Amino acid sequence: MILGMNLTRLDTYTMASLLGFGNLLLLTLLLAYRRHRPRHVAFDYFMLARLLQGMGWIFISARGTWPDLITVAPANMSLLFGVAAESIAFLSYRERSQSRERYFVSCAVVGSVIFLVFARTPPLIVAVGALAALSMEIPTAFMLLKRTRESSLVGFMGVLFTVISATFVVRMVSGFQGVLDYTVRQAALQSSFYLPVFTVLLAGSPAMVLLLKQEDERALGESNEKYNALFRYTPSAVFLSEPDSGIILDANPQCLELTGYAPEEVCGKNFTDLGLWQPGEREKAEAAYREKGRIVAHEIAARNRAGENCTWLVSSGLVQLRDKVLLASSISDISTRKALETRIQGLLTEKELLLHEVHHRVRNNLNQIVG
Repeated sequence: MILGMNLTRLDTYTMASLLGFGNLLLLTLLLAYRRHRPRHVAFDYFMLARLLQGMGWIFISARGTWPDLITVAPANMSLLFGVAAESIAFLSYRERSQSRERYFVSCAVVGSVIFLVFARTPPLIVAVGALAALSMEIPTAFMLLKRTRESSLVGFMGVLFTVISATFVVRMVSGFQGVLDYTVRQAALQSSFYLPVFTVLLAGSPAMVLLLKQEDERALGESNEKYNALFRYTPSAVFLSEPDSGIILDANPQCLELTGYAPEEVCGKNFTDLGLWQPGEREKAEAAYREKGRIVAHEIAARNRAGENCTWLVSSGLVQLRDKVLLASSISDISTRKALETRIQGLLTEKELLLHEVHHRVRNNLNQIVG
């Protein structure tokens, strides 16, 4: 209430100056914040919107001091493209849509052309500018309200864009009727427009930051779910260990089937402590790792907890998990396969010997017949 009363006592140029420098101040704060978060297309569009709208309002506040040729048209064009960038930002915080981007940019371009052609008097400047902005504000409000289920913050911004759209409708009608000049003849009507604009300016930046933070948390949660599912349910035993000492930090449930040890039993120990290496196999694995910087499908002779000899197929490599570099190893027991390969190889050897013997006897028989 007090803010509204104070705004009604401010002239248009003071309001425009506050909006201009307010946008640029927020842009400075967003640039500082951007250094500490991953790059996101919605955030880039939002900063572009703050820049364009800040420049537009500063141009408007300079009207009367600078010629209209370099204030009115550039200001409204800058504001229109700022509205387009802001709409794209709030509709792209979760997923990017090139079709939406093309729509809003096209609206800004067409609106700017219409403004340059038809906005010749102060009332028409207001009316045409409001009409061009409405082509972007109304779809934005509608789409944000449709996505209220995603976040209450999205619904709140949808309500704010709806209020802004209503004020643009009032300005458009008043401008076409010729009752609203760009000076402060209608203080209450002007304030009914500037107060929602100030509200969107003050609420938009925190809302964008919070929306992107919520999206980051959602994406992180999905990534953790995928990682946990892959880690727990992959058919191979997976171990996360320290690269230097080989101390196992984590293991999936398949560790029990592979080694005979439960995951909690192997954590804090390495394979040597557990007695899972056959003599000389660790040195071979370390040599293979030093040669290529990783291990790919390397066979090692091992033994399980019961002392049974087995053959493991090991693949290992370094992975970055937050601020730590760990060694991830995927191990499969191929003992059955190796036994089958050995048996098949034995059968092939027997077959070759049998064929050789048959060939030898046939040759001897042929020699006897010829003789």
